[in-house]
Amino acid sequence: MSVRNKKIDSFFTIVKKDLKVFSSDLLVFFLLTLVFPLCLGFFYGLMYQNILDQEVNMSPLTIYHYSAASDPAFQAISHTFDTEAFSFVQAIEVESHEEFQQLTAKEGVVGIIFNDSTITWVNKGNQSLEKRTVQNYLQNTVREINLTNQKQNLANERFENFNPSQGSSVYQDIMRIQQTSFIQKTPAPVIHSLSSMAFFILSTFVAFSLFITTNSLQEREKRLFLRTFATGVSRITLYMANAFSNFMISFLLCLVYFLVVFFILLNNPVSLVQLLLMVSLHAFFISSFRAMITGCCRTDKGGTTLSIFFLMFMLFAGGASFPIESFGEVSVLTNLAPNYNLFKLYENLALNQAYTGLQWRIAVVMIPSMIMLLTGLAVFLKREEI
Repeated sequence: MSVRNKKIDSFFTIVKKDLKVFSSDLLVFFLLTLVFPLCLGFFYGLMYQNILDQEVNMSPLTIYHYSAASDPAFQAISHTFDTEAFSFVQAIEVESHEEFQQLTAKEGVVGIIFNDSTITWVNKGNQSLEKRTVQNYLQNTVREINLTNQKQNLANERFENFNPSQGSSVYQDIMRIQQTSFIQKTPAPVIHSLSSMAFFILSTFVAFSLFITTNSLQEREKRLFLRTFATGVSRITLYMANAFSNFMISFLLCLVYFLVVFFILLNNPVSLVQLLLMVSLHAFFISSFRAMITGCCRTDKGGTTLSIFFLMFMLFAGGASFPIESFGEVSVLTNLAPNYNLFKLYENLALNQAYTGLQWRIAVVMIPSMIMLLTGLAVFLKREEI
């Protein structure tokens, strides 16, 4: 048997043994990697529910309005307050301008005067969400009416200057004006967001998967060096086989977790192809960190200490333990946290949104993973026998 074939056989032999150890402790893995993160995610979700799941409740608003307009379009604006969208508004029509002045002279009263082409907004109190909503609507409506009237005036002007000898061109010009849109409407963006429960079920697992998997796999690495000498394989073969085993186990655990979360708990089926790609990237990050722990730390205590340090960084800098985006723009440190970028990838998948900064987010996960993998290998190859 050639040296190359021997290395390949040794590689897969180690992987098979690792998977056998994993299958024997399947219940422990299930409890630590599925039940615990879910419980913690629900706990965080309840704790921050009032921050993430805020509902906008409009307070009642009384408006006095007086119409001095002859244009039917401006006269009809007030009927908008009878619709469901403005159910929080109690609109009271005033018959005379003198009565309007008397009613709106009081503190905290809102009044509107409808004129041809303009509106007059009277507000004796502080600005509020309800007042801004009504005011913005009225401003946009008036702007649209004025543009429509402008288009009609242009058409009427062409009719008044009609020259029979230029009938055809006048007709075409009028048709062009009538068909021209003077109003550019931009649809309001539909903003989707995760509930507090979904947010922490995803973000907490992304952070704790590193720690949980590390501790779960720590036991089977205690005799790593003894296995090196017993099997007679090179250290690099053993190191890479160990990293590959971790990748397969991490991939399986993450895949099961997110299948349960997306398809059962959240009832939000996602693209399986995209999910497999995200889980592969996630598993590579976990296995690279595990490989670095194996290569650099001689004892369980050292590995646990380093794991906790990384966990604290991911919990706070990466925003896994609190809704970091609710407190303003995220910092540069957060944007460099691998778990934050992994979470954003899963979030886009859950919300079926376009991936923003896809190359950047993948790079922030891939580059540290490669550095950890190669660092662990370099240290492992130079370590003395024990």
